[in-house]
Amino acid sequence: MVQMPVATTIFATNSSIPEQKLLSNSAPFPAVLKPSSSESSDKRSLLLALEQPGGKSLLRNELARSGAVLLRGFNLDSAADFDELVQRLDGEEFPYSVGGEATRQRVLGRVFTANDGIPLHKPIGFHNEVAYLPNSPSRIVFFCQSPAPQEAGGSTLVAHGRTVYEKLVESGHEHFLEELSQKGVRYSKKLAQGGHGSWKSMFQTDDKLEAEQRAEKVGSRIEWLDNDEARFISNPCPGVKINPHTGEKVWFNTIAGIQVFKASAPPGSFDAYFGDCSPFPQDALDACLRILDEEKVAFPWQKGDVLIVDNANVLHARQPSKRPRTVLVSLLK
Repeated sequence: MVQMPVATTIFATNSSIPEQKLLSNSAPFPAVLKPSSSESSDKRSLLLALEQPGGKSLLRNELARSGAVLLRGFNLDSAADFDELVQRLDGEEFPYSVGGEATRQRVLGRVFTANDGIPLHKPIGFHNEVAYLPNSPSRIVFFCQSPAPQEAGGSTLVAHGRTVYEKLVESGHEHFLEELSQKGVRYSKKLAQGGHGSWKSMFQTDDKLEAEQRAEKVGSRIEWLDNDEARFISNPCPGVKINPHTGEKVWFNTIAGIQVFKASAPPGSFDAYFGDCSPFPQDALDACLRILDEEKVAFPWQKGDVLIVDNANVLHARQPSKRPRTVLVSLLK
């Protein structure tokens, strides 16, 4: 008879990586779980542990405390391995088929490509996933199938939204945060007629009336432009959220990511402003970008790494890179 591993003993205690930071609640960010021995450094041991209540509870508690958990050293090799792991996590698949801004392809099961629409040599700025729609995934799970060449960048960056909020308060931007909490954020993006970044791909239809109806269902609207192009405009979305477990305020939006995108895009391509359509103060935007740069964690991917991110509390971004970097993703409700 095969003996089941004790879920909490396959993980080494006090695992770390050099890039970790310490949060204001004294939790390491991200939390790191590595095998406790060579006997537990395989996919099978990890999957069996996550089938047990103790393993699920440990992972859930680490994620609640730190906001992100890195699983390293368990020899996951393929998209199929990753899908097996995701199937053992709590939560159903988050539907991304209508209203999603990133271009993704399903690989198998619950596994998708991360973002096919933005070339690897370009950065992706900090954002909470699908913050521009009323419903967003609770967790994002990343899997490194193949890391970027050494010294080529390619890290998936993370920053804790509570830290960003606290640092903005410390830097004198309380009024901006109050206004953001009251008014929310409205997002606007120009959509092409076809291909990546088009209204057809975003709303999964080539019928304009159906696209308008689907946009309305996900809390947004479409304005039609010349040349069969369109502009996506969201209803006001939260810019700050309150953690239901701790009552703490958390920076939750895509404002910084849009500033990065705008730096290399034609004017009017993508924008964000207060829910009443008034602009954000530039000094607050500058402070936000500075704080995210100071507080980010950037660790080099290793093949087989899995990073689980609490989307309500942690923002993520992507460094520029080169092929053959392959990072896959799964979104959970």
